[in-house]
Amino acid sequence: MIRISSVENIYSKEKIVRSILKDLPEYFGIEENIKDYTDNAKGYPLWVAFDGALALGFISLKKTSEFTAEIYCMGIKEEYHVKIFVQSFTRHLMHTQKVSIFMNKLKL
Repeated sequence: MIRISSVENIYSKEKIVRSILKDLPEYFGIEENIKDYTDNAKGYPLWVAFDGALALGFISLKKTSEFTAEIYCMGIKEEYHVKIFVQSFTRHLMHTQKVSIFMNKLKL
């Protein structure tokens, strides 16, 4: 069963983000960019989708106002790239964070 949990520990954030972005060379193939996303994600709230202890994907959220936010970075392991999974993340954030999320660069 997939559960979405907030991750607060910066070392866990770094390990999860790096691991998932490395699994997505088509989108995040440049090592310098992976390092930037990994370093910056430590400073933003991070939610991770787990199947047991396995991290399947993550989303980091950058609040832009009291009522809105933008997705700073999002990664889902290649084998879990399905529309319903992405929708589960955004529904979870919209409900728990009480913000509207607009996605404009998403390939489904």
